[in-house]
Amino acid sequence: MLEDLLRLPRGTVRNILIGELGDNMDIATCQGCPLYQNLDPRPGRKHLPVPGEGPVPCQIMVIGEAPGADEADSGRPLVGASGKRFDMLVRQAGFRREGLFITNLLKHRPPKNRPPQVKEVKACAHFLEQQLLEVQPSVVITLGRHAAHYFDKSIQLVKDHGMARRFAEDSGLPFLLIPMYHPAAALYNGGMRETLIEDFKKIPVILKKIGSEN
Repeated sequence: MLEDLLRLPRGTVRNILIGELGDNMDIATCQGCPLYQNLDPRPGRKHLPVPGEGPVPCQIMVIGEAPGADEADSGRPLVGASGKRFDMLVRQAGFRREGLFITNLLKHRPPKNRPPQVKEVKACAHFLEQQLLEVQPSVVITLGRHAAHYFDKSIQLVKDHGMARRFAEDSGLPFLLIPMYHPAAALYNGGMRETLIEDFKKIPVILKKIGSEN
C-alpha cells in the first residue's frame, strides 16, 4: 500500500548482492566490458561492483548512470555528496530511501566518472533487465540523460524532466517512466535544486493516481 511504501520502517532495506537476482546476476565476475579492470590506484584499495539495493519486489525503481568513486568504495549506489542530496530529495518528497530499489545502468565505475559508453551499456543491459523483471516496479525513475535514453532516446530532460510516461519493456513489463536530472546536477548548478525538489514531490501524487486506477 502507498502508506507502507512512504513510511517503510528502518532496517527493511537489503543489498541485492551477487547471485540474489536470478542465475545470471554474477556481477562480481563479469568481464563483458573493460570496466572490471578499472582498479583503484590507491595502495590496498580496490573498486567494488555496485549491483544495487532495495526491497524486492518494489513499487519504485531508481536507475542512475554509473557508480562514482564513493559508490565504488562502498559497493552501494547513490552515496557520497550526490547520495546525500538524493536522500534529502526523497525525504522532502515524504518517503524513505529504504522504500526504493536503487541501481545504475553500469555496475562498475567508469574511469574518472566519465559518461557510460554504448558498448558498456550493452554489456550491462542483461543485469538491468533481470533486475527489472525481479523488482517488478510500477514506476521507474531515471537519473540523468544516459539513464533516460536507455529506455527512450527521444527524451530531452530540459522539457521532459518530472513528466511521467507509460512504457513497456520488450518482455511486456509495463511501468510509468519518469526521467529526472541526476542529483549531482544540483551540486554544480544551484538553480537545479528547486527543479529537483519539485520533480521528486510529484512521485507521491503519481503513486496515488496509480492506486486509484487499480
